[in-house]
Amino acid sequence: MAPHAEEAFAHTNGWSSSENTLEDVIREEPLNTKREIDVVCIGAGVSGLAAAMKVQESMPNCNFDIYEKNGDLGGTWLENRYPGCACGYYIGSVEIHNYLKAVAKKHALGKYIRYHHKLNSAIWNEYRGVWELEFEVSTPENPQHTTIFKRDCAVLINACGLLNNWKWPIIPGLNDFKGHLCHSARWDRDYDFYGKKVAIIGSGSSAIQIVPELQRIAQHLSAFIRSPTWIAPSQGFVDPKTEGPLNFFYTDEDKKKFREDPDYFLAYRKSIESDMNRTFGTFMKGSEKQKGALEEFAKMMKSRLGGNEELSELLTPKWGVGCRRLTPGQNFLESLIKENVTVVKDEIERIEEKSLVTADGKLHEVDAIVCATGFDTTYKPRFKLVGRQQAPLSELWADTNDIEAYLAVAIPDFPNYFRGRAEGKVIGIWPGSSLHYYETISEPRYEDYEYVHHSRNMWNFLGNGSTQLEADDDENGGKNDLSFYLTKPDELLRAPESYLCGQMDSTEVQGGFREGIDHRVE
Repeated sequence: MAPHAEEAFAHTNGWSSSENTLEDVIREEPLNTKREIDVVCIGAGVSGLAAAMKVQESMPNCNFDIYEKNGDLGGTWLENRYPGCACGYYIGSVEIHNYLKAVAKKHALGKYIRYHHKLNSAIWNEYRGVWELEFEVSTPENPQHTTIFKRDCAVLINACGLLNNWKWPIIPGLNDFKGHLCHSARWDRDYDFYGKKVAIIGSGSSAIQIVPELQRIAQHLSAFIRSPTWIAPSQGFVDPKTEGPLNFFYTDEDKKKFREDPDYFLAYRKSIESDMNRTFGTFMKGSEKQKGALEEFAKMMKSRLGGNEELSELLTPKWGVGCRRLTPGQNFLESLIKENVTVVKDEIERIEEKSLVTADGKLHEVDAIVCATGFDTTYKPRFKLVGRQQAPLSELWADTNDIEAYLAVAIPDFPNYFRGRAEGKVIGIWPGSSLHYYETISEPRYEDYEYVHHSRNMWNFLGNGSTQLEADDDENGGKNDLSFYLTKPDELLRAPESYLCGQMDSTEVQGGFREGIDHRVE
């Protein structure tokens, strides 16, 4: 009887016959044949769409899927639709969402996306070398009815971002309120705020954008602000068309010129982006730019508050510019000094059926409460994520001092798990400029990683001894160039030294060899 494959290759590579398979010993494929790999991305926002484009452009061996909990792409720009919602450059959320949909359509990215799939858990299986995933699947027709879907993947990309896991403020009696209660991230567009008495809680980016919108239509607006925040004088310091904080719109003529003159459009974009990149010094503690910003920002804020000393003291931070997210805040400060607005600095002790009660005992009766209280930004994923330590990441990172991450994209003991965002160990902000981060991650530092081979035989990438070029030549009937390395002598003599001698310092090449080096074979 002929021996089994395992017996035929006994003791190869140091393993006993009972452990070996043909796959461990040899792959019946050409050298460096790329195996198919299953990659799963969670989230169809900006990062997820960018990942899909990269895969489509350069990874033909990748089976790629995006799982999105919502019924549409766009991430935070789909979910956040409160009045005034925009990015820091005044581009509205609806416009951004439409742009992302246009990009997805142009590049045919829809084929990768599975909607109404919410990831419950991702558990690393060390033996199989895969992530085991469990999803909760719903339908638009019956969102309350869900089924469970399971699959695995070799690589897991978390492109969920931070600005989607919103949270209610922890205030006693919040759920006892009988009026309209909403969060900025779950805006009820059917509710009419016109002529209502409204309370808004928070002083972050969302509140800064909402306040001017509600001030215009509410009977009275109570802004509960306990924390100061810097308001930028213009669009992130850079406003190419005006000196002040006002938004502007491109005319049809502007847009026509952008379309018809791509060089002009590129130069215009570069001028804005370059000026933005020059602001990094403003965020350096103790720098002259930082000192100048502190003075100018405080002066500008006081001016826009109408010289109100009390509000200026309340709203102007004592810490440096950039310690919290900067927002241009168009008309925010101006709205706070309007007759129908009251700024409340006292802490909210409790909420009753019709009012908020502050620490000074005052009742603030309102028809509606808007909670612009932000998101869970603890960097812990919403789903259960378990790596090699057999403990959920939420437990391992319960103490922020225990957080460890690699260049914002990977986590120790969570193999083949990558995060599609731009923060790392320093919890909130990369400790350098945008260009510094861009250059740092532009090329993978493979030496920083530890590798576990897919097969026990680390040499099986050598395959069956042939190359893909030879395999293609067989299929083409012997028409390929199998002597590509030969060239004309005069071309070889003029070839770059790196072609001939590797990465050596530049000395004159004579006769195709490096002068001063003995090339004799002993």
